Amino acid sequence: MKVLSVLQICVISISGGLGLKAVCHKDNLDCWTQNIRQQGILQFERCQSTDILRRLIRISMLECVKECMITSHCTGINYRHLWLMCDILGDAKDLTSEMNCVYSAIKTWDKSMAGECEYHTCNNGDKCFFDGENPKCEPAFCVDSPYAPNAVSAERFGTYRNIGAAVKFKCEHDYEMKRQPYSECQPSGQWENWFLCVEKEKCSDEWTFVSDKCYFIVYENVEWQQAVVCCYIRLNVKEYGGHLAKVESELEDSWLISQLTDDAWIGLNDIENEGLWHWISDNSRPNYTNWLLAEPNGFETENCVNYCKDYCEKKFYGWNDGKCNRLLGYICQHHFI
Repeated sequence: MKVLSVLQICVISISGGLGLKAVCHKDNLDCWTQNIRQQGILQFERCQSTDILRRLIRISMLECVKECMITSHCTGINYRHLWLMCDILGDAKDLTSEMNCVYSAIKTWDKSMAGECEYHTCNNGDKCFFDGENPKCEPAFCVDSPYAPNAVSAERFGTYRNIGAAVKFKCEHDYEMKRQPYSECQPSGQWENWFLCVEKEKCSDEWTFVSDKCYFIVYENVEWQQAVVCCYIRLNVKEYGGHLAKVESELEDSWLISQLTDDAWIGLNDIENEGLWHWISDNSRPNYTNWLLAEPNGFETENCVNYCKDYCEKKFYGWNDGKCNRLLGYICQHHFI
């Protein structure tokens, strides 16, 4: 078990009459030892990363404690002395390790530090203030977290909910940001998103996205070698890289068959070595095939594979080895990244 030093667990208290804004700036421990009366327990290098009601900067830890006491539903604080940053925390959650951060449960501190707001009954979302005559309540934070579909917080220390705060988000994988990446907590207590996370365009125009691949079926009659070239340049003039389709599963095969209206080339061939079928895209051997009955049967004269139905006198599409100079449509493919 780790033994904590005096500076890692401090038991302190503050007299009710102490002017918090005038003392202990930048958390001077010598200052803390004055007027000791009641315990306030600190956990060093520990922080709560969720349910942050408010985030305040350029204040001392003692000011942070008081802000927690006057904020409805506050149960504790995080304090980062390097940034003079204070987090006012809601429901107590599991703590996580974080360098240069201090956590403290507010119940360990002297309640009289809240001054005239010691016994406030402000509603959730409000904080107490003293107007010179009576304690009153005013909106301080949004009760709920922002609703940001397909997005996650981009805040280094977690999302906070101050009135007027604009917290930063980033889109999840496969989504892209439109407009400014912020959500603002309005004075009404509601959030206003300044952005949308929209699904990325997975395939160019005319291409169809299925199972992380883009497909384009072309019914222009060309030889197999010409189809190879056409797929390479058809992706677009700036981004070459398409290839004749590599069909790797029954699911993929069934979907392609459902789209076909005529025979079409795919990338399988045995041009270099008779009987050793490989895909033109990466020279790999097929792990899945869907040969028509009695196929392949062309031996050295038929080295290129196509989907075939009517020409092969079949009622359904399947794979056929054909002469590479036959004129057919073709199926192009590229992976979406």
